[in-house]
Amino acid sequence: MSRPGFTFLACPDAELIRGRIDALAKEFPASGGMGQTSYERRVFWGEEGLPPAFWEGLTLQSLMGAPKLLVVRQANKLLAEHWRNLVPHLSRFHEQAWPMFCLEVEYKRNQPSVPKHITKHKFWTFAHKQGWVWQSPGLDARGLREMISAWAKAKGLTLERGVLDTLVEALPLNAAAVHQELAKLELAAQSNGAVDQRIAALVSFTPDMDVFAFIDALQRGTTPSETWRKILKSQLSGEEMCFSFLAMVLREARILWQLLFREGGVRLPQRVLTAKQNLAKRLGPAKLARIWDLAWEAELGVKSGERSTDQALERLVAGLTELFRPPPSGYAGARRPFQGARP
Repeated sequence: MSRPGFTFLACPDAELIRGRIDALAKEFPASGGMGQTSYERRVFWGEEGLPPAFWEGLTLQSLMGAPKLLVVRQANKLLAEHWRNLVPHLSRFHEQAWPMFCLEVEYKRNQPSVPKHITKHKFWTFAHKQGWVWQSPGLDARGLREMISAWAKAKGLTLERGVLDTLVEALPLNAAAVHQELAKLELAAQSNGAVDQRIAALVSFTPDMDVFAFIDALQRGTTPSETWRKILKSQLSGEEMCFSFLAMVLREARILWQLLFREGGVRLPQRVLTAKQNLAKRLGPAKLARIWDLAWEAELGVKSGERSTDQALERLVAGLTELFRPPPSGYAGARRPFQGARP
């Protein structure tokens, strides 16, 4: 079976995209000179455009070199002109290059929010017809449960009764963070090959760091001191703690978004569900979307070296505080309810 000429991967979770790329490379092994069956992987970033190295990898032929995976991370940030330049190259098959475009976008109304300057091209429609577009909304509770079960089976580990439910509740809906935590549990379970509640308690994403309470307190104008104290106390863990907290913020924002638009898939105790539904309504779509922006800005700041982890977290909290700050008294844009009207 011949491999796809090119592939689109639309998912907000970069780790799930990476796993899908690995699976595709295994499903369609390379067939280059000297009998190579593995690809040479080259990674580019959409916000940096398509550099000469990308075009060289796409167009230059080599009788001896291994076929290449040309992975473009955050391809949704490529400009319209970049996609226009790609049109003639995506209209033919490249024997030694497999372009993969990672569209790391959120889902809206059960569809990935792919920019229109991408979807308007014929190559997008063609890719859909050929089955060359992989789409996933990211991890949900069901997907997380399946991931944990598959991990335990692959590692030959036994999950004792109740452990699976504990892990689904404790772990974030972020594949990279989940893999890190499961690796920790694997080491702890090496002695007898079983994961019990004592080992499950090693997960760093404990429910007592309540991000919902954190966001709710900010929105109400109060200080979320308990959660913030735990964050600061964990600063010794550096970037890992920072990215873990950002993953929890994004997870909570995704849940609130689903509840606001009644997309389904959220299963919570009724008391918790009602509280989160009320918060989602108070925030509204604009502020929920801004939470994602602030979290991504914090992550980019750390990864680019522009900010330390504590600076990134402080800016995140400052941004959230400003976002939820009520308008000043007498502000023209703040409509006062008619006296006597129902609240």
